Amino acid sequence: MKQLLLLISIIIAACAPQEEQQRDPVEDSIVLQEIPNLDSLAAAFEPEIGTYGGTLRLPLSANPDGFCPALSNSGYALTVMGYIYEGLLRTDPTTLERKPHLARSWDVCNDGLSWTFHLREDVYFSDSVQLTAHDVVFTFEEVIYNENLNSPQNITFRVGGEPIAVEAVDSFTVEFTLPAPFAPFLTIAGTPILPKHQYADEARAGTLRSYLSAGSDPSRVVGTGPFILESVDLGQRITLRRNPNYWQKDAAGNSLPYLDGVMFRIIQEENLQLMQFQRGELDHIALTGMQYPSLRRGQHRSDYSVYRVGPRWYNRFMRFNQNNQKDAEGAYFIPPEKQALFRSADFRRAVAHSINYADIIDIVYNGLAEKPMGVIGKRNPHYYAPDAPLYDYDPERADSLFAHVGLKDKNGDGFLQDTLGNRVSFSFSATAGVELIENVAGLIRKDMERRGIRMTTDLTEFNSLIERTEQTYNWDAISYSLSVTEDPHFGRATYMANSRRYIINPLRLDSAGDTIPKTYEPWEERIIEIFEEAAAEMDEDRRRELYEEWQYIEQDKALSIYLPVKEVIIGAQNRFKNVHITPHLGRGENLFHNVHEIFLRE
Repeated sequence: MKQLLLLISIIIAACAPQEEQQRDPVEDSIVLQEIPNLDSLAAAFEPEIGTYGGTLRLPLSANPDGFCPALSNSGYALTVMGYIYEGLLRTDPTTLERKPHLARSWDVCNDGLSWTFHLREDVYFSDSVQLTAHDVVFTFEEVIYNENLNSPQNITFRVGGEPIAVEAVDSFTVEFTLPAPFAPFLTIAGTPILPKHQYADEARAGTLRSYLSAGSDPSRVVGTGPFILESVDLGQRITLRRNPNYWQKDAAGNSLPYLDGVMFRIIQEENLQLMQFQRGELDHIALTGMQYPSLRRGQHRSDYSVYRVGPRWYNRFMRFNQNNQKDAEGAYFIPPEKQALFRSADFRRAVAHSINYADIIDIVYNGLAEKPMGVIGKRNPHYYAPDAPLYDYDPERADSLFAHVGLKDKNGDGFLQDTLGNRVSFSFSATAGVELIENVAGLIRKDMERRGIRMTTDLTEFNSLIERTEQTYNWDAISYSLSVTEDPHFGRATYMANSRRYIINPLRLDSAGDTIPKTYEPWEERIIEIFEEAAAEMDEDRRRELYEEWQYIEQDKALSIYLPVKEVIIGAQNRFKNVHITPHLGRGENLFHNVHEIFLRE
């Protein structure tokens, strides 16, 4: 690892012109994606034989929503569960290719419809029960495809609307039979595997979500990963300890992981995270642009390093609630006068043109961010649609579009009214306790007031925000982040109007579990067709064309108003070895992605 870091430093020093070496600290930085041979350096990484002991201390910005990976809606929960659960396959951190993991190998028939996985026989769950093919079948048939559990994967793990058949050929062989060709199947095969012996009764009763809730007994959480959930103190910390049954070994045959445990400190405030990192109480931190200059300067006096690793693989955006449905009493979730605006593409385009994105980049991110990229953006060049519309700051165009939908300042008070005389206003909902989000909301509020629209800020706890989008539907506009997936298929539940995850106007179920009918716009029907066709299309060029069409519709209709993409800046204490730097740190935002190989320096 020392050789890798030294080589990075030599490359940067050799490539930088003399006048550039005196830049402001924001400019003078390690930009890993600009190192031409980082791919080969990352691929050549060989972990050292480590020593046992120590705890990795990480920040977590919010409480998890539970500890079942197939049911979680929270990136915070999935972060923790990534240390506890594993899948048949893993993603290579350098190439992003699928590699064997709990499965040692797999075969596929010529027609691509039958996939057979051969499981490792040395894998045990943390409760000492051996992993078998029956656990794989259980995970898919009784959890993911269980309609009573409402797994986010239920829609994305289907082919042409049909579930994938999963069968245990024997104890260590499992066969997946697809109803039709399915291009992203190997990604599905990497989903975390759950223990049937622990969770079968709860899954069949439809109570697995509550059984594995954030406040449940930690001993209920059982996986094959390198760590075990030891304790949960919501709002304070989550502690993991070493899994003595973990199956991976180092090159000398020593059991992994080396670390005794991982501790997540639940800290919403970014400045408090920074303070604890600077005091050496946290080992890893994702920095904001405003925090970067001082911390960059400080690394020369302290035992930590700072890395700039390119644009984030998450989009932050705002969406308007287009729900035109009624509740059980016949009342609209959203008042008709707001529906008329929020369902208007020109209104949404006008809002997009009202936002001064350059101000957000300069004031909130200290210049360390990029202009909005759209639903995928250049981070994933394979599927990026450069011709899909984006919206620059254009106040004159915004005023014209507001006027086009009938909004005028009829009484000269500086605020717009609709055709019925109602003052135009909306609330902007987002997660509370995150200074960056609060600052972005403040700038957008001022931009909207300049255009004559009153915007109020509604900041709430993350899990409460999810409840409002999925159950009560009482919100106007919302801002949150979604990951840019390697394959767009795995974001489809967010964008397909026949999904319960389509928050702008979701598919709903009645008390009997039956679908409540709703109407679809023609472009919504086309998006559904695109995702269904792309999933079954094995010609990658054609898949790319389909996803480019979807991006064009999504961005032309301004279904999401995309906000600037922050640069990922990571701070890490230098007390660890076997840190594997790869070109894709902006994807996972975690320098310790190979945590099972990390160990403390002597």
